[in-house]
Amino acid sequence: ALAYTTSFILFLMFPAEGPWVILKELHHVKPEGGLFIKLNQFTQSQGSIRGGCFPSSHVGAAFVMAWATLRYQRRLGWVILLFSIGVALATVYCQYHHAVDSIAGALWGTISFLVGSWILRKWYANKVAA
Repeated sequence: ALAYTTSFILFLMFPAEGPWVILKELHHVKPEGGLFIKLNQFTQSQGSIRGGCFPSSHVGAAFVMAWATLRYQRRLGWVILLFSIGVALATVYCQYHHAVDSIAGALWGTISFLVGSWILRKWYANKVAA
């Protein structure tokens, strides 16, 4: 929750368009393909939140999940971390984000996890002491 909420605030502070909007005129030939290409084109044609690109909240949330899983289930956590890196790469490859958006999302997710963990430790320490 912390990663998403603060990302939405950062969207307002640092509005940025995704590459699929900015680079649209460079695509002279639309990719042809099967169902997933058509679904992707339909999704992009329906629009998105304008300016909500930096940092990538999806990448941030993926990294929060990876760090949390690593804390409690090491082996599974490494798998989740690999998928999180895949999410970061896919957002750039599919032109939903610039590379800096995904890198910032990973960093923001990591910071959010550390801050959230600290808040929870303080919260539960106060509850136990009371």
